[in-house]
Amino acid sequence: KVNVVKERSGLFNFSDLLPSTPAGASTAPAKAAAAPLPFEFNVKNVSLSKSRLDYRDKASGKQWHVSNLEISAKDIRMAAGRLAVFLEKFSADMEDNNLRLSGRIALDENQLDVPDMEGSLNDEKLALALAVKDLAKAAKKVTGSLTLKKLIYSGTAASGISLNWDLTGVTPELKSLGGWAKLHIDGGSFFSGKKGAQRSTLLKALLLPITILQKIGSVGTALKILPDFSNFLFSEVVGDYAFERGVMTVRNFHLKSLAANIQTKGTVALPAQRLNLQV
Repeated sequence: KVNVVKERSGLFNFSDLLPSTPAGASTAPAKAAAAPLPFEFNVKNVSLSKSRLDYRDKASGKQWHVSNLEISAKDIRMAAGRLAVFLEKFSADMEDNNLRLSGRIALDENQLDVPDMEGSLNDEKLALALAVKDLAKAAKKVTGSLTLKKLIYSGTAASGISLNWDLTGVTPELKSLGGWAKLHIDGGSFFSGKKGAQRSTLLKALLLPITILQKIGSVGTALKILPDFSNFLFSEVVGDYAFERGVMTVRNFHLKSLAANIQTKGTVALPAQRLNLQV
């Protein structure tokens, strides 16, 4: 069991176990990278079972838990500064969701490659391909694709989900974000479900037109001039987004349903959530 706590000071509960930099010492990176090991390192298999991970951020109040964690990996090789692993099994319960994965992972000092990850989320088929470059930099380059047969999450039930992206400057605040992303959902529904589920900052941005729609709908419903967009079925969602220096341009976003057909275009300054959209 691992319990990770981020204190209000920004330090973690394990920070005192890490070596500190002596006063006055230079923190500049070494000019020459360490030479790769002069031999190849192999591990036939390794496994982890009956495990749990708890995380809590005292400053933001955010917390999450991973239970029933089971990991089995084989053919682990390290040579010429590159690590290759075949993840035979990854299974974990994350809040109310069960995730299972298997596939290849390759890692070196500058890049992470996950070319063919497959598995399931709550017994629904999932496929993931991912590449992360510039690992040593705070702002990273990330390309990838995700397909998911079905997802029920935070008041949304969706099926036939496809997400593709090619992004640069990926940071938590998204102020330097560039690139593009495309989203397609075959159909699903919105419902008044469990509140408080934490979405990533980028996912919130991609679904912002729906959030705005629901806020507009809450006013219209009270005046009895619009349907309740918090509870209705839809037949398709399509999103096409471009990013430049933290500004998201919604090139095309449309939602089709029997209740209404919605199209949205415009821009959003992501760090400040400053909107210039037409619905």
